Amino acid sequence: PTDLTEAGRLLDLAGFPKGSDGVRFEVSLNKYACETGDVCLEQADAVGAGWEELGVKTTLLTEEYGAVVVPRMRDRTQPWPVVKNCSVETANYPFDWPPPSADSTFSRPAWGCSFENRFLDYMYMEINGERDKAKREDLHLDMVDYYYYWQLYSGMVQPPRGVAANPETVVSWDSRSTAGGYWGRPQHIIPVKK
Repeated sequence: PTDLTEAGRLLDLAGFPKGSDGVRFEVSLNKYACETGDVCLEQADAVGAGWEELGVKTTLLTEEYGAVVVPRMRDRTQPWPVVKNCSVETANYPFDWPPPSADSTFSRPAWGCSFENRFLDYMYMEINGERDKAKREDLHLDMVDYYYYWQLYSGMVQPPRGVAANPETVVSWDSRSTAGGYWGRPQHIIPVKK
């Protein structure tokens, strides 16, 4: 859960105390119905409401992502942060692969999490160039530890990831996306009992 008291303390420490009107500063954010549909819009509303509680006056701008926001990102003229699902790739990759490249310009043009992380760039290159599987797995875990330690995102909400299966043979296949991709493997299949 978000610790609003600690968040407020950190904003004060960073030089953004609440003014007499209760506002620390103002920010505009883009939101759009991303790959998860209206869930993205609801997530953006929740982010905005949380920031408002902290005294950050938030304006949410609903713009068409592909036609409006992406060209501005490509041209490096996008002035606002975008509340989005970020990585559309599944993190259920083999354990010796790097996590998805959304935090890097190794992702497709004009798409990504809107920032570049030099350590992660280096790690993508290291994993992809390493022949030894055990070393690739160790590098993958180094990346997972890095994500965990630095908490690169302001918040993370993950709707359940749907998996298609034959209901006559599989009761459920509940798994969660994770940078440690081994969670998405078949050991989570619950078969129909005959």
